[in-house]
Amino acid sequence: MSTQLNNIFQTLPELPKPFTSLQCILFKDELLVCGGFQTNDCYSYHTLKKQYKYICSYPNDIELRGHCVVQLIHSQTNSNEIHLLSFGGQVKNKMKQTFSMKYKSVWEISDSKSEHHSIDQSFNIWIRHNQDTNIGKLEDDLEGLRGLIGGINNDLLFITHYPENIEVIDLKTMKPLTGIKNNIIPREKHTFGIDYHCFVPLAMNNEKLINHFILFCRNTGLLIKYDEQNKTFHYEKLPICTALNDFIACSFVYFYDFIFLFGGINSKFEITKNLYKYSMKE
Repeated sequence: MSTQLNNIFQTLPELPKPFTSLQCILFKDELLVCGGFQTNDCYSYHTLKKQYKYICSYPNDIELRGHCVVQLIHSQTNSNEIHLLSFGGQVKNKMKQTFSMKYKSVWEISDSKSEHHSIDQSFNIWIRHNQDTNIGKLEDDLEGLRGLIGGINNDLLFITHYPENIEVIDLKTMKPLTGIKNNIIPREKHTFGIDYHCFVPLAMNNEKLINHFILFCRNTGLLIKYDEQNKTFHYEKLPICTALNDFIACSFVYFYDFIFLFGGINSKFEITKNLYKYSMKE
């Protein structure tokens, strides 16, 4: 068995420093690591070079505790750059902070000083939003929240957070949409709340369905549909593996029509090493 595992798994270079609750974005041949708990630094890992390179850091006065980073799609104009939005993760009763970054590959930027000074200084740095465009109210608990881009024009941000909230942000104004109906997430009994959960777009035949999402948190499994015209959420229960009933903070990734769930912590604060595969199609 160990020989088979060695043939499957490849050892890659270690992270530059310890990370937990980190956020990652895939961009061409790079995996962008955007901060984590007690770590405000951001790095690019080049999947071909198998090396890390420092990008920038969040401001020192920010505590990244279960934050979220998404790639903005509606504002994308240049294929050689991406626009990122970072929000949430602050401890309750602290001012919420939202950041934006225009990223250009740090691997294409020369280390020579002459060329370095010619780089637009608005790139590869987190820009703090003003209070009017911050995501989240002071009383919101945004630790362990999740966010996904949606809408017919990719101009909506869907946010799920503790205890059972789902919100829709208009990315053109950075304001929550008003008049949303049925925006309380139904959760199973004995579920403490929705946090550090799995929240992914529904995909069929490797095609994302607009405004269709899947949420897993402890013993709650949901297919979530949003009617953009009527501003209404609809929910459908999904089966969930009983072994995950009391687990939180599972890592997850979706690939083609599958969701992979791995790791996590149970109610006894024990860490699991199990891996599960969920078929969205079946």
